[in-house]
Amino acid sequence: MNLDKKIFEKPRFSLCAIYKNEEKNLPTFIDRHIELMDEMILVDTGSTDQSNQIVKSYHIPYHFFQWTRNFSEARNYSLTLPTQDWVIVLDIDEHILKEDFLRLKEIIAQKQKDAYSLLQINFSDQYQDINWKSITTLPHEFHSLAQGYIPSPLIRVFRNHEGIRFHGAIHELVGDSIHSLHLSSTITNIPIYHYGWIIDQRADEEKEKKKKEYRELIKQEYQRDPSPKMAFYYLSTIENPEEKIKIAFQLTRTYPEIKQFWEVMARSAVQLQQWTRAISYADKGLSIHKEHTPLLAIKAHCLIEGGKPNESIPILNSLLTRDPQHPIYIYELKRAQYILNRLTENEK
Repeated sequence: MNLDKKIFEKPRFSLCAIYKNEEKNLPTFIDRHIELMDEMILVDTGSTDQSNQIVKSYHIPYHFFQWTRNFSEARNYSLTLPTQDWVIVLDIDEHILKEDFLRLKEIIAQKQKDAYSLLQINFSDQYQDINWKSITTLPHEFHSLAQGYIPSPLIRVFRNHEGIRFHGAIHELVGDSIHSLHLSSTITNIPIYHYGWIIDQRADEEKEKKKKEYRELIKQEYQRDPSPKMAFYYLSTIENPEEKIKIAFQLTRTYPEIKQFWEVMARSAVQLQQWTRAISYADKGLSIHKEHTPLLAIKAHCLIEGGKPNESIPILNSLLTRDPQHPIYIYELKRAQYILNRLTENEK
């Protein structure tokens, strides 16, 4: 493939984002990025608040896409609008720092690929989630936001190519089209910070409406595409733990190699405070996925709750060798030691 080196030497960027009723977050998002980008493409999908007035107040062209209950279709419309050589896709509750953006431009000039994966940093207090990391591993300026974060690599930067499009009604991804076009891509450690999991300034009614729509979209997409990925998203919409265990159990029969399905069963049993049952699910998963950190953490927690703190201590010490600063592992270890010491004192 003959690549035009000019677009790599001084890459010029169009930022593409879609929004709906984001009047609380839009000013911050625009202020953070407007000076970095050569062009901002913001597409409204049906706002009824002051979002559109805010966009117009920055003299950013107004674009509208009629919502079709499909995030890929909205994003793909936004991809028809850029005039620059490069596209970066962000959500309104995301942020790329100036120094990281400048570093991204340097990487593009060096690597000369067609697409780049960035590392989405999802701030979260949900320590039980897979790949959760302690906030102490991030720069100090983020330490007050949450206890930790979940890193997720996503292709968000690519050349302005008419064939590159997102797929999936929800949790949309662009990688398939890049692969089908035989375009080159590479992974970077450039972070984009995602605040959506910890900052939700919507009214309760709006928030519940959004959650309901997400659940319906995921169910609809799962029926269309019963892949392991969509099955995992579908499980996240089910609130009844027994029902979740039942579905996850069937999925482990079909996809025993998918670690997350074993985790769902174990966590759901924890939710029911059925410690022995949760340990059983964790052990079954660990028999296939040895030393899998989330399952080990669940087992250690359930051993403490089930009155066997002495058996949890070796597991927690092992986990702390992998992540010495993990606050939950430290807390659980101290708790197990305290309970064990108290039992010893009672015996004396």
